[in-house]
Amino acid sequence: MASSLMPPTNPEPVSNQGPSASDPTTAAAAVSSNTPSGTISSSSKISTLADLRAISLKLYREFMLGAAQFICQKMQNDQNRLKEMMRKDRQDNG
Repeated sequence: MASSLMPPTNPEPVSNQGPSASDPTTAAAAVSSNTPSGTISSSSKISTLADLRAISLKLYREFMLGAAQFICQKMQNDQNRLKEMMRKDRQDNG
């Protein structure tokens, strides 16, 4: 019985279309465009994602986009590695 959690056989490549949350210039622009002056700085402490979302919704979205892209890329790399291992096994034992 096939599981519904199986990855697609031909996944679409993950592209980096949006701004990166890890890019300091993007992060700074997001903060400055969405928060009142003086609300957040490089020394500000943000303890939770809820705090980040309350302070700057745009920066929160940038962060979540970056995290999602990282997860998708990691999954794609793992899938490619597994495919290569299976191909090599078929070649060695086939």
